[in-house]
Amino acid sequence: MVMKIVVERARELMDEVWLIRLGPNDVQHLGEIKNAAGEKSVVLASNPHYDSASHELRFDGSDVTVLNMGTSLDTIVIGVRRDHGAGTKPDHGASNPKADLFLGPGDQEFLDMVARKLAGRPREAAEHLLRRVRSNHPGDLRRGKRLEFSDRPDNVWHIAVQPRPQSIRIRVRGEPKRFLPSPFHLQPYRHGHTRFVIDRLDEVDEALRIIDDAGKKWADNQEAPNLATSDHR
Repeated sequence: MVMKIVVERARELMDEVWLIRLGPNDVQHLGEIKNAAGEKSVVLASNPHYDSASHELRFDGSDVTVLNMGTSLDTIVIGVRRDHGAGTKPDHGASNPKADLFLGPGDQEFLDMVARKLAGRPREAAEHLLRRVRSNHPGDLRRGKRLEFSDRPDNVWHIAVQPRPQSIRIRVRGEPKRFLPSPFHLQPYRHGHTRFVIDRLDEVDEALRIIDDAGKKWADNQEAPNLATSDHR
């Protein structure tokens, strides 16, 4: 039986991403809960229809993946287009050990850019890092200026593709001393952020540790400020 969900006053945040009012009591009925943390819920919806005039969002409630169940009424809906096979679980065999992960449009854009701009070990590290992050932290990347992306909805970590040195630069909330000891050269950045660079697969675990630690700090504070504009220098 198809369960159609109709939400009024949906706010379009970007292409294929909306903010709606849907509390955890309703979110929990949409399917298996993959994660429960923070304030905002995050769900993937197949082929949603949005009416920009009435701000009405419609999607099939029986084809939804609940990436995170939050504590507030704010829910992020990420549209996944399944026509011509898009949005389905890719089958890349051994080359993609996380082929069962659902990635949002921003994540896919990042991976497309990585495929165009990086090669060899840096490309492998970037792809592996994102899939490892998504296995524990639901969300979707948002493209900024140049080759930079910020993670949504929590905005805890940022990633930039660096074609010339063939590496990826990562920025997280928290000062460098919070993440010590670390084999990385941790650089302080404005607004209490830390930057570092990776270009090899064996550096992914340490990068994940730092991202996880930054996420825990944000979850503890709950009221972290939105620093999206700090990406655009």
